[in-house]
Amino acid sequence: MTKYWMALSSVAGVGSKTVQMLVSRFGSPKAVFSAPVVEIARMPRLDLLLAREILDAGKRLAEFERTIAWRSESGIQILCPDSHEYPDLLKITADFPPILYKSGGSLPKTEPTVAIVGTRFPTFSGLVAAEKMAEWLVRRGVVVISGLARGVDTAAHRGALKGGGKTIAVLGSGLKMVYPHENYQLADDIRISGAIISECHPNEVVSAQRLIQRNRIISGLSLGVILVEPKRGSLNAARRALRENRHIFLYGSDSSILSPPLSQAVSIIHGIDGLDAVMDRLYITENMGDQMYLL
Repeated sequence: MTKYWMALSSVAGVGSKTVQMLVSRFGSPKAVFSAPVVEIARMPRLDLLLAREILDAGKRLAEFERTIAWRSESGIQILCPDSHEYPDLLKITADFPPILYKSGGSLPKTEPTVAIVGTRFPTFSGLVAAEKMAEWLVRRGVVVISGLARGVDTAAHRGALKGGGKTIAVLGSGLKMVYPHENYQLADDIRISGAIISECHPNEVVSAQRLIQRNRIISGLSLGVILVEPKRGSLNAARRALRENRHIFLYGSDSSILSPPLSQAVSIIHGIDGLDAVMDRLYITENMGDQMYLL
């Protein structure tokens, strides 16, 4: 089914929400390409021109099959929501990415996950706290999620690696265009026990829009989000987490620095001493058939 998701996602002007809407309306990504053009054009945010472009993409399925095989040979796996490895927790979010490019090991399916995100320019104490909290969490079987950015994100990934655990880096660029450039080696280290992922084409360069968009993946993969000296980007991730009913924690600061409703939802923690509370309040996930329950 991956080739059908890729075909839908390849059409300029058709974003993740539109792809989900089409799949919901016609029953499957494959069924979209058998739908009448006028029926597609009647969907919100679409018109006859886009509808024809969507159907034209369905004529290039062999091309997408070749791309999937070629990327796999080069160490990049292409996942869609029908892929076994596509994370269930991400799939239940409002606008999950139709396509994920992955390099490295497996993505978390049953392991608890926590995101650690924050400013690119942390204080020394914030940097140390992010690293130590990540190390503490992975030693207890938690997978640490972050965005490979400078500062807090980098410290979180390094702490997870130091603890011998798994960490997942979500990029705002393609997997072959790691940003920032000084984290190329860190990305390689993460691939060994964890993975780096992105919804961007592997050769796509970073952009402000992509950095914001990747925050929904960071929060969507995570049962809880720990904010360390948060600024704009990490606050965006926290707001996304709030929409998805995830736990939100703030390291070592007064919640008055946050605006409602985020300030009312956050729990304050003080470094390692507060992580027992994080573990206690994480959602317990159980798979019952095809349904994911958050208890």
